[in-house]
Amino acid sequence: MANKTSFLELLLPELSEYRDIWNEPVNDNFTKIDTAIDDITTEVINSRQGKSSLLAYLQVSMNNDGSLKPTIEVRQARNSFVFGHRDPVTDVLYSLKDRIRKADEEIWGAREGQTSLLEELAFREHQITGMVVVGTKNVNGYPTWFSSSAANVIVNGSSTPIWFMIDGKLCRVRTQENVAITGAVGMKYVYAQYSATGVVIVDGDSGTPPPASANGTTSVDVNSEATLFTDVTRDFTTENVEAGDVLTLLTGSDAGVYLVKEVAPGAIVTQLKIQGLFPVGGLSSIDYTITDKVGVTLGFDTTLTPAIGKLYIGEAYFDGVAVATIPSDTVSTRALHFKDTFVGEWRAIDVSSPTTFEEIYQHGLRSTILDVSVQVSQANDNSQPVEELSLGQAISTLSYTPANGTLAIGVGTLAVGTGTMAVSAVGLSAGSQTITAQPTLTGSPALTGAPTLSGTVGGSLSGTVQMSRSVAINWDVNKVRVKNVHSGVFYKDYSGTIRTAGYLRVVVRKRG
Repeated sequence: MANKTSFLELLLPELSEYRDIWNEPVNDNFTKIDTAIDDITTEVINSRQGKSSLLAYLQVSMNNDGSLKPTIEVRQARNSFVFGHRDPVTDVLYSLKDRIRKADEEIWGAREGQTSLLEELAFREHQITGMVVVGTKNVNGYPTWFSSSAANVIVNGSSTPIWFMIDGKLCRVRTQENVAITGAVGMKYVYAQYSATGVVIVDGDSGTPPPASANGTTSVDVNSEATLFTDVTRDFTTENVEAGDVLTLLTGSDAGVYLVKEVAPGAIVTQLKIQGLFPVGGLSSIDYTITDKVGVTLGFDTTLTPAIGKLYIGEAYFDGVAVATIPSDTVSTRALHFKDTFVGEWRAIDVSSPTTFEEIYQHGLRSTILDVSVQVSQANDNSQPVEELSLGQAISTLSYTPANGTLAIGVGTLAVGTGTMAVSAVGLSAGSQTITAQPTLTGSPALTGAPTLSGTVGGSLSGTVQMSRSVAINWDVNKVRVKNVHSGVFYKDYSGTIRTAGYLRVVVRKRG
């Protein structure tokens, strides 16, 4: 009985088998051989990828020793417009590893001993105190992003994100956040807390509520590229997700960190589009989180408790039920002013009646280490010069009026003392009329006697000394108070004119 080969299963007839029908196994064998050779040839031709031979195709990517040749992309990556393409010391072409190492060394050097470029920038800027950089404001430049409703403090960054500088790092609130105030009656201090890992804004991890199951899926877009992430249980347009947030897939073959490129692509609110590609795509039941890397956590303290990463951004008074007006004040909340600088609005001043004024500005810089400047002008629209008032200049209206007095000459004697006076002889020459000698006066009679002057002269000093370009000021952690130091006088201007009316503002700068 015939055997068969192990691979093509060609028939191997025994002696005297297939007598008179030998053509059947022979033809069947040749057919199998031809089919196999055709399949191999087709495979080889297809493997050429359009090249003239398989060798020509292999030579595109492989050296003669079997090592891989660099691709065009790799060769391009070796070349840098900063570092060039050769090592400046050895003059050897950069390998891709060397090229990447040059960039790594540059980054490492720029860190200057810190753990990241972010930490290095923050370390350099750490001398800048924590501050609110920008947020919504009114026409006078006062913050409007901080308010209250019932027992809630509202931090509203929905129309304009509120940016903070905390320990040298920039962070933000980009939506409306409500901080529920509770506890005993008193002041409550609202803070923003920075986190190096950011703030999770969507928690899709089934291991931690709220989701009961893993709902994430990865799929392809209209270009058949795996860029779409979907959670059919979410509306990402209402979840405060924005482009630039970080999507972290926690399970599955696509696990990793991705940057959100677009929210609700094609108006599908349950989807996100990422930068780059998912490695696999088409996966489901994925646990995930979405993080705002520069977000902050808000809270409040009943006492000021400074800590690393914490910035007190405002304060509110709680009456035990709701946020209410601060006792002995006119406001219920105070926001930290922008950039450690407060510029008050121009306020009209007139000391003709009443003759004194006091203005109180809510500077909101949460410090008493301040430089305070009091400025005045005859206009509030920059159409007139601005002048600064001090604490040391004065004006004098002092005058002297003499009083009637008496002066008299006292009794005394004046007499000519005894003495002789004589004229000496003179001579004149004849003819020429020239004086050849001149007479002299001799003798020394004396004047004697001592009359005296008696009586007094009187008078009085009248008028006052007035402060002409000065005000009195004081301040605390929230307010600056300004008042004039002499009734009826606002200030003496640059030209020397006494002003009883005009405009006043304060400029406050935090020093520490």
